[in-house]
Amino acid sequence: MHFNEIQLPADYIALMYKDTLVAIEQPNRNNLQNNIENNNTQQPKSPEDVIKQKAETINTNNHAPSIPYLGENKKKVIIMVRDETATFIREEWLQFLSNILVACKLNIGDVAIINQFNNNHDFKTLHAALQPKYCIIFLANWQSLDLPFVIPTYQIQTFNQCKFLTATPIQQYLSNDTITKEEKRKLWLSLKSLFNLN
Repeated sequence: MHFNEIQLPADYIALMYKDTLVAIEQPNRNNLQNNIENNNTQQPKSPEDVIKQKAETINTNNHAPSIPYLGENKKKVIIMVRDETATFIREEWLQFLSNILVACKLNIGDVAIINQFNNNHDFKTLHAALQPKYCIIFLANWQSLDLPFVIPTYQIQTFNQCKFLTATPIQQYLSNDTITKEEKRKLWLSLKSLFNLN
């Protein structure tokens, strides 16, 4: 089955896009002319009024920023990738991650897969929005997360009640040569330590 042929249930799609889907009511056609006339009679706003209105809107929005991700983040596990070809992650990478998650006794619903190509957020923003307990970073340049420390590859670092694991970019795990097998072994040992697996 091809990735584009997968049909998701409507309730799952609604959960994935809960912050982006909007229901628009059909405008009342009888009031349409009145609305147009009212809009034409309003005075244009000065730049100061526009700035004040935007500031008031920002101050009333005290909730965490919305960050698009794939999954449901049930177990507060963030997986960071950088994929220029897909909204979240390409099919073969997702298959690799799914296999890893099953081995770690997790599934896609337990994690939040974030594509840093489309959403270049620092960790402070990610933490405010998703409250992660674990962050697995498959990025070549993870310094964009603006962490106050450096993590060697396959090492675990705890910061702000979150355990970090850095790894090489995910595309480097997809071949079957000897070097790739060794990298997969290192990744697996780190994941076992991260999630306390036996």
